[in-house]
Amino acid sequence: MFLEAASKEDADLVLGSRYCNGIRVINWPLGRLMLSKGAAKYVQIVTGMTFTDPTGGYKCFRRDALEAIDLDQIRSNGYSFQIEMTHQLWRQGRKIVEVPIIFTDRFQGNSKMSGHIVREALWMVWRLLIQNKFRRRPVKRPTNSSPRVTPSSCIPDDMVIVY
Repeated sequence: MFLEAASKEDADLVLGSRYCNGIRVINWPLGRLMLSKGAAKYVQIVTGMTFTDPTGGYKCFRRDALEAIDLDQIRSNGYSFQIEMTHQLWRQGRKIVEVPIIFTDRFQGNSKMSGHIVREALWMVWRLLIQNKFRRRPVKRPTNSSPRVTPSSCIPDDMVIVY
């Protein structure tokens, strides 16, 4: 599904969205769902990114898009790096699409979510807005005439899936 969307949509980044066309989470307590949905809305309002699930971690990057991210500029230590990576590409005018996923809560282990991580994310989106010179929109999409690889049964050389 990710490779198909990347190919058909000519996307630089495909986001797996838990909230595209409704809520698609299984076994989450209401508090966690409210935190996640609230965080998504907060990111949308502050940064201007219109994605339904900007905090999600299931992504497929086109290799040249991933290489276009200045990793030295990524400052987040917690989960907010997901937002920061997406924002860098969005700011560049790269094409980002969402595909619906169904997210099932873990069966083992515990969440690493903490108050520190939440506070970091609250402030980090304001830093992104400042970095974007208070623009709540991306720059014009660059024209790139490089050839795109059609997905096959394996991951093409120009695609990277991260989750």
